Amino acid sequence: MYLWRRTYLLSGEPALKGRISKGRPRRLSALQEKLVQQWLADPDSPVGPNWTPLMVREAMGTEFEVWYHPCHMYKLLALWGWAHHLQS
Repeated sequence: MYLWRRTYLLSGEPALKGRISKGRPRRLSALQEKLVQQWLADPDSPVGPNWTPLMVREAMGTEFEVWYHPCHMYKLLALWGWAHHLQS
């Protein structure tokens, strides 16, 4: 039996209405994201003034026990409006 038909028979027409998927939950809370962004702006932060995406990843993993894939860090930092810094 089709899933939609079974749903209709068991729960009626309102059960067939579309729902918006919220997607995968975030790994960092909003507060944690703000803290990481403050680290990037503060030269005395855990990542220092010459941070790299991998340094930010290590600090996040140590502080929050949240480990992103190294390649994803570039996307995450760009989403937050930060560009890649090169060490001097």
